[in-house]
Order: sequence, then C-alpha cells, then structure tokens
Amino acid sequence: MYKNGPPPSYDEPPPTAPPSYFQSVGGVPPASPYTPAPT
Repeated sequence: MYKNGPPPSYDEPPPTAPPSYFQSVGGVPPASPYTPAPT
C-alpha cells in the first residue's frame, strides 16, 4: 500500500495529534502542556 515509502502519517503532520492532545490535557493551551489550568 505504501509504495511511496512511509505511511501518510509520517509523510504529513498527523491531524489527530492536536485534538487528541487537547482531549488528554483537558483543553489546556499549548503554552503550558504539562501545567493544567488552575481554574
């Protein structure tokens, strides 16, 4: 299937990374990924 070489996931930035990341942190801005919002 991947006659081009690596899968499309590596060929282009994974669009599922940002949303999944935000879901994991609970919607915390990328400014403080490991620091949850005090609010």
